[in-house]
Amino acid sequence: MTRAPYPQCKIPDGVLARVHKKGTFWWLAIASWIGIFLAWVSFSHQSFITAAVAAEQGGPTEAASHDEAELPEGVRISPLIDQGVFRDFVVGPGKYEVYLEPGEERVFSLSVSNRMGDTRGFQFAMEDVVGDPTGKEPVVLLGNDRGPYSLRDWVHPAAWKITIPHGHKAVIPVRIAVPSDASPGGYYSSLLVSTVSKDSDTSEGSIAGSAKVVSRIGVLLFVRVPGEVVETGSLVSFSTKEQKALLAHGDPLTFLITFRNDGNVHLNPSATITIQNLLGKTVHEIVVPPWYVLPKAVRTREIEWKNPYWLGRYTATLTLNPGYGGSDSRTAQVVFWVVSWQAIAVMFAIFLLTLILFLYVPKRYAIVRKQ
Repeated sequence: MTRAPYPQCKIPDGVLARVHKKGTFWWLAIASWIGIFLAWVSFSHQSFITAAVAAEQGGPTEAASHDEAELPEGVRISPLIDQGVFRDFVVGPGKYEVYLEPGEERVFSLSVSNRMGDTRGFQFAMEDVVGDPTGKEPVVLLGNDRGPYSLRDWVHPAAWKITIPHGHKAVIPVRIAVPSDASPGGYYSSLLVSTVSKDSDTSEGSIAGSAKVVSRIGVLLFVRVPGEVVETGSLVSFSTKEQKALLAHGDPLTFLITFRNDGNVHLNPSATITIQNLLGKTVHEIVVPPWYVLPKAVRTREIEWKNPYWLGRYTATLTLNPGYGGSDSRTAQVVFWVVSWQAIAVMFAIFLLTLILFLYVPKRYAIVRKQ
């Protein structure tokens, strides 16, 4: 017996047609569940691949929680607010300066923030520093050599190495203990924080098997033991960079202050630069914050000034405080000119117009006095 075909009908828009074929509803339900299952498997597989690729390329992954009991005493590790990947690490403070009596000790906190993109091991080391007698560098690291004002044996971090996950900051206590027989004077060293690059850090196209790069950041440590010390220094020079004496309106001008420390402790000189116009009126004043100069060293400080003036002769007067009590200030001056082509063009136009009025108008027009 042949079954009659289903009658054809037009389904109106927005109306769901009912399928009357026996068993169709269950087949649709089973197919839907199978589709949902396959979609879930595909999503899970893709997430696993993405995580594996990120881990292989050194990308940020979720850091394992740290058990405080596993860390050295006093060391703390906490997540950063911004956990972006910057391929660097941040160390603070940049300089720690303290006055300590013989036999006294002090503890400060060293912070290391890992923003490299993966978990890194960091190591700490001590090196002595000295000043540069040529003035080219603020400090010179001595490596394994011991400096004349060594501090390295007095510094004791709570840990000499530590592992920090990406996006976390470690705070390490550092103890500075001055021996009871320490002589008066200044002592100077640097606490260096270093990490070794991984293969993923190398740029594309680099040679396989090349040496890994060691990145280092130093924290300067200055300790002053009170007593009879030699505090003396002198102003070597005050000038402009490249001896620049003529500049256009809007061009910046860089002042150079070179100071020499002839004593046996570091000094923190400070200065003020007063700028006066041709009439002797003060038009600007620059306050130069203190900067350090190590013993038997020369250091040059650069101060950039954004010139807002148009035209004229200006005098910059330096008043320098050497940085130790009871000392007299040092003064020096430099002169420079500011020119403006716009102002020169306007003045030339005025001069030309005045010249025309005096030479041309009397010849063309007769001036008759009224009786």
